[in-house]
Amino acid sequence: MTGAEGDQHHGWWQIIAVDPPHHLSFEDGFAHGDGAVDDGLPTMLIEVELTAHPRDKTVMAILTTFPTLAAMNQILEMGHEAGMIAALGQIDDVLAGVATN
Repeated sequence: MTGAEGDQHHGWWQIIAVDPPHHLSFEDGFAHGDGAVDDGLPTMLIEVELTAHPRDKTVMAILTTFPTLAAMNQILEMGHEAGMIAALGQIDDVLAGVATN
């Protein structure tokens, strides 16, 4: 992932469960630039649910679970919340095929 200032962040996913197109569950962690797992940072479990909604809409719910309160606080201090808001704010444009910067 490349941040707004051009900073590089590396990570990995371990897919746990998939039920297309309704559910995706995966472990999310950090990696070094060479792709090796960064054991010095916590992982998180992310579950994504897609549910049909009236008027041809879809509701997406994302649940993130951390192994400990300290792990959650560490991730939040690293800017995870702002990153998620920025990433999720692009979904409508991505689905519409509009390029964003």
